[in-house]
Amino acid sequence: MSLNPPASGDRGYAVIWATEFGYDIGDEAAPDIADSVHRVIGLAVRLCWRGDHDIEDYRGHEDDVRQVAVALSQVAKVALSRDKDAWGGGERITWELWFRQSEHVLVSEHDYLVSQVLTNAAGRLWPNRHHHADYFAFNNAMIRKLNEPEDVSLDWHLRFAEFLQAQGGNQARIPRVKQQALGSGAPSLPSEDNLIFTNIGELKLYRALKQRQQKYDQLETIGIFPLPGMHIPGHTFEPDVLVTLKGRAGVIEIDGPHHIKRWAFDKSKDYLLENAGVALISRIGPEDIDNPKELEAFLDRFLRKLGGE
Repeated sequence: MSLNPPASGDRGYAVIWATEFGYDIGDEAAPDIADSVHRVIGLAVRLCWRGDHDIEDYRGHEDDVRQVAVALSQVAKVALSRDKDAWGGGERITWELWFRQSEHVLVSEHDYLVSQVLTNAAGRLWPNRHHHADYFAFNNAMIRKLNEPEDVSLDWHLRFAEFLQAQGGNQARIPRVKQQALGSGAPSLPSEDNLIFTNIGELKLYRALKQRQQKYDQLETIGIFPLPGMHIPGHTFEPDVLVTLKGRAGVIEIDGPHHIKRWAFDKSKDYLLENAGVALISRIGPEDIDNPKELEAFLDRFLRKLGGE
């Protein structure tokens, strides 16, 4: 695979000029314009994946940002339209990004992140822009476009897809990717029964559930799924642990201090899980996991509710 192959349709989406009204499909964009669009999206995906996006509102939410990176890499169409710039004079090029339904929901929820990271990417690709150059406009952010971009391989989307595929199975994918990003000096993740955990608290919860598992008859026991990959339209989640019992599925989330600031997001996530058939979502604090009596009481309540008692 060449480092910088010629422009072609293998990028998986169309770059077109919209008509005057912005709805109908017009002619395909010239190869140099389409390549510039592809490089901006590629660098935006890279910045999101590496956590190098410089967007303060998303600091500490890198799992969400990486989901956006994957969705952004699957854009279905980019419609460009020319518009006069009332402030700087000249012409600007406005982007309209089109996504399929599954990616559209996620990207729409994080449109500010998408707008800012595209702006950031274009600014890094063309740092020496002039005041009278053409603009790329992302929502209200306008970026000037020059002809000599920093080299971003035109097959970045193929390499990114290969990278995601190489991560292995869905179990504990996010912590494994984070550990890989930290390099060989990163501390080992806790593991047991060929399963990976983010921290000791998750491992303690898993062990307590295993002890409960032994108390059930083998013909009607509980299933324990730590950090499973779970896709719901527009979202990919990795719950801390999924438990099955008597034909019902429940989720246990361990709430650390960061969840105080994410209450609205967590509630929205709970509703999505419920809509997808998860019968019960319960949350436990790390301090209760470290308290054997509180942990046992929590599991008593959770398994009774999940079993329909």
